[in-house]
Amino acid sequence: MPPCQAATDFKPHTLLLYGIAPSFYFYSRQLLIADNHYQWRDVFHAAPFLLGLILPYRLALPCAFLIGSGYLLWLAKTVYTLRRQRQRFRLELFALGTFFAIAVAVLLLGFIWPLLDEADFIVGYSILIGLAFFAATMTLLRFPSITADVSEAVQAAYAESTLKNIDKAAVLAKLESLMNKDRLYTLETLTLGLLAEQVALSPHQLSELINTEFQQGFSRYIRQHRIDEAKRLLLAEPNASVLSIGLSVGFNTQSNFYSAFRDIVGMAPGQYRKIHA
Repeated sequence: MPPCQAATDFKPHTLLLYGIAPSFYFYSRQLLIADNHYQWRDVFHAAPFLLGLILPYRLALPCAFLIGSGYLLWLAKTVYTLRRQRQRFRLELFALGTFFAIAVAVLLLGFIWPLLDEADFIVGYSILIGLAFFAATMTLLRFPSITADVSEAVQAAYAESTLKNIDKAAVLAKLESLMNKDRLYTLETLTLGLLAEQVALSPHQLSELINTEFQQGFSRYIRQHRIDEAKRLLLAEPNASVLSIGLSVGFNTQSNFYSAFRDIVGMAPGQYRKIHA
């Protein structure tokens, strides 16, 4: 096809089709990639836009689908890897599973492509990717801490054991003392590194220990202790405000306290106090 004919064959919406999958990749990577710092090779994700400009339309449409399918296969593979960490999640894993379902739906769309006209295919493909964006947004809103939780789960899924020469029983006893007696979780500034220093482990070792022994990551482990104490205080101190209780157990804002309480208990702190008073 002559260059001039290829140029007239260009349709602007093909660029949108080529941009959907890379955009979703960058949007969702904060949920699904343990090390999500940008690197030089990320510039290659701009390649689809160039293809959308130079390919004739009869090739541009199928190539857009193939590229989008490749991104969705990455998505499905990443979510599938988390299956081994399913004990760490409740509704979060179900929410992530919607990404897997959408990836499968897009692949099925490719198989029935010959039965659809061009407009129906574009609409169907765009709707499915749009649903993936919507699912990611709702997941972030419903589970504000999921970024840290999933990052830790991804790391745990691939990491080799660093606890071979560690006296786990002694470390667990020390950890229990720090949590239950010293109530270290009430420190608003508590970090994985700080807690690791207290038990004489590296942050990586402590992260693995919490993952393997408690089937949850450090972030959720600390939140669980804070919420357990908050539940006790809500009933033991009926005159204390909900906000003061949240701050006293280590949360730095009311919204963080409410989000964590709803996530773990399934209801608001005030509702919990009312039901169990």
